[in-house]
Amino acid sequence: MRFYWRIIFVALVVFCISSCAVVPKLPKEVNTHIQAFQDAPTPPFFMGEQDTVHSDGIPIWYESIGDKDAPTILLIMGHSTSGLAWSNRIIDPILEKGYRVIRYDNRDVGGSGWTTETYDLSDMAQDGIQILNKEGIDKAHVVGISMGGMIGQHLALEHPERVHTFSALATSGHYFDKELKSVTGKIIWAETLLRLRYGLIPKNERRKIKSTTRSMAYLQNQDVVPLEMMNWWIQRKKFAKQEKRKSNPKASSRHTKAIRASGSRLAQLKNITIPTLVIHGTTDRLILPEHGKKLASLLPNTELILIENMGHIPTPDDERKMSKEIAAFIVSQQKISEK
Repeated sequence: MRFYWRIIFVALVVFCISSCAVVPKLPKEVNTHIQAFQDAPTPPFFMGEQDTVHSDGIPIWYESIGDKDAPTILLIMGHSTSGLAWSNRIIDPILEKGYRVIRYDNRDVGGSGWTTETYDLSDMAQDGIQILNKEGIDKAHVVGISMGGMIGQHLALEHPERVHTFSALATSGHYFDKELKSVTGKIIWAETLLRLRYGLIPKNERRKIKSTTRSMAYLQNQDVVPLEMMNWWIQRKKFAKQEKRKSNPKASSRHTKAIRASGSRLAQLKNITIPTLVIHGTTDRLILPEHGKKLASLLPNTELILIENMGHIPTPDDERKMSKEIAAFIVSQQKISEK
């Protein structure tokens, strides 16, 4: 009997070792790098003027960057992620084209308030509307990534008079579309391996850094966790702690519930007649490129751009490519509207 258990044990060990190739490796001397990044001075992440607006009684933090008299681009971040994740690689090229940028934290995240009430993506779209109202902005160019792209769809459907153009990045008209895959077995297995290695809740900060950055690198389609990305993530988390910007521990589950509660928008997409740009990575593992293609096919006034080898989380080069495409699209549409 012991012999069989030994065979099973050895088989499991071999299986786990071979499967670890699924998850990106850590760079050499990773502990030394982590310590150096933690000890380094924290750069400022704020780029403009901060303010707060209340939506459904919830304080929503936002930041206005650039000339207030310039046309506005409203950036909507994705699932359980702070608006500070919109990096200068995305924002700077847009500012250089003469636009103002507003980024904000979705409810339950970062500098925005927590709530115990249930909500859906339509409610989250209203948060963006309240920001535009407070700033006296009649219309904005809306850019949303992942869940932010889903929120953007609700903005375009429910408040079309407030949207000049819409750019939908790495998103879906219905994440749980039965005709398409949502989460693949590979991504579930990769996350399972990380949980087995570091625990469901990592016991210390170093383990959390390793677990999170390996997960992020997986969504970037990297073989090894990039030091630049690890440094950026550590510094952003340090900055959030210094600024007392603590997200709701339940933000992830609450955002997932909001996506589920909102259901499908596929039948309604034909009603979005504003100019729309859909950008999707060809190797997106979280929201497969078929979702982006289907979204674009159902929008009557759309342009589809597929970025080769881009995953769900864009690399710095991918961010620059997306920013260039977004800026060119908005500029071209603005010229058309001015004729």
